Amino acid sequence: MTSKNTLPAPFDGSQSPVVEPLTTELNAVLANIEAFESDRGAYSEQTWRALVNVWGQWAAWCVRNRVAQLPVQPESLRNYLEELSTRLASNSISTHAALIAMVEKNAGLIPATASPTVQRVLKKIRRNAVENGETIGQAIPLRRDHIKMLMMVWNDKTSLTQARNLAFLSVAFHTLLRISEMSRLVVGDLDVNPDGTGLLYVARTKTNLSGDGEYKYLSKWCVDLIRHWLMLAELTNEPRQPMFCRVNKYNKAMPSGKPMTTDGLRTIFSAGWGALNKNGELGEAGERYQTWTGHSSRVGAAQDMAASNVAQPLIMEAGGWRDAKTVQRYIRKQAAAEGAMFKMMQDYFD
Repeated sequence: MTSKNTLPAPFDGSQSPVVEPLTTELNAVLANIEAFESDRGAYSEQTWRALVNVWGQWAAWCVRNRVAQLPVQPESLRNYLEELSTRLASNSISTHAALIAMVEKNAGLIPATASPTVQRVLKKIRRNAVENGETIGQAIPLRRDHIKMLMMVWNDKTSLTQARNLAFLSVAFHTLLRISEMSRLVVGDLDVNPDGTGLLYVARTKTNLSGDGEYKYLSKWCVDLIRHWLMLAELTNEPRQPMFCRVNKYNKAMPSGKPMTTDGLRTIFSAGWGALNKNGELGEAGERYQTWTGHSSRVGAAQDMAASNVAQPLIMEAGGWRDAKTVQRYIRKQAAAEGAMFKMMQDYFD
């Protein structure tokens, strides 16, 4: 368990932890950790990478402070979270706590986050953040009109890069898929209807692991963009090839049978942002997000649905959101603009 994608051993033999290691249960804890790692396929690549990153930071902190990584002691975790609060946003600190608890649960231990002392410090961190004016960052929305604008800017019908990028961003917007889910799409997942619209089969998502899959609706203009890209890339008759692949500097598609990396797909979002924002047409980026990211199409689609009076449960279903608060955070500006005060005051001075 020493590679960058594995969890560090619960105890560093070169250190003497303040808390005595578990004796009779230590072997069981280690066995549980190894079983957890062997089943890492149950989690997305992004989740596992975040887990390993957070646990590595916790492990390094424990070594510096000469305390045990496992079992996590509530007082140690409290001190760690308070130290994080000097440099991280409250949401990031909550993520650290949740991922550490995830390791504990899978090790067969009771998470330290269940302790009142840890719950209090998390509550204090959140309260202080609000009082200090901290707001939850949100990806810059990629809206339907933005894609229409890109269709006018990226108008070179022979450019494979432009054709791929337009098709990709359109699919991302229509389906609200996460970037890792987009990477798994293959050419054969597209089913074109007689009227030119389409259905896209999605085998699995973060919230649907049943194996039954689901279908996403695609408008005619989205299908047209996909078909144009597949024709230029000579992928139309390659049903098992990933739907999106690299394009080399000679304007040639480079299908390899393997999905593009998530980093490669993220560059498509930033390329779109740059194409439309050369002169600041889209406004200034926020502190956290400087460009469109893999989440931008989900945020923008949710906002466009809300603006079209789509019911919130349907928006949640479309994006695979389980927490209504997430959707409410994305559409709160629309809700304010069309809320009770707006309805009362809109004709007051007419």
